[in-house]
Amino acid sequence: VLFRSEEQGLIYWKTPLPDGEEISYWHEGAHYSLTSAEVYDIEAVARLMLEMLVEAGDHIIEENLFSQMGIPGWAVPRIKETWESEPPMIYGRFDFAYGHDGVPKLLEYNADTPTGLLESAAVQWHWAKDVFGEGVDQWNLLHEMLVGRWRELAQAGRLPGDRLHLLHTNAEQSGEDFMTIGYMAEVARAAN
Repeated sequence: VLFRSEEQGLIYWKTPLPDGEEISYWHEGAHYSLTSAEVYDIEAVARLMLEMLVEAGDHIIEENLFSQMGIPGWAVPRIKETWESEPPMIYGRFDFAYGHDGVPKLLEYNADTPTGLLESAAVQWHWAKDVFGEGVDQWNLLHEMLVGRWRELAQAGRLPGDRLHLLHTNAEQSGEDFMTIGYMAEVARAAN
């Protein structure tokens, strides 16, 4: 099934070790199966956490807590400018863990960070179809939501000009940045 995953863009599944050996970061032997109620709970927690993070950002700016947050003074004017102008948010990634109480705990939030996007939005859906057959689905609608978000931003005139510019770095050698940007271009294209 790994070959099929490569066809879907997961070309960076090999992780090189210092001794030259390579291991797979994509493990096909384990998966999570969620109920509709569990999916609803995760989505509700993510919405609540996003609201709390925005409130925290407001508080940091209003109370001038930048130095306490370890933010250097030279960055403060640009942070304030960006916060005030409210550029469009495309996506963010929450990393949650579950304790014995079954309540999701926030490990970190990555705003506009593409790591894991291709896997979450597309590859795992194709993997589930290949492994379990028709009638299964992934719990998220990330692909559809990204297309919808690009469409919403375009219709609201929130995108600069008539062209969208997406960048990646050649310094990242695994291919993940390149494939992620290619995927983002595809969802933007799907939104016209």
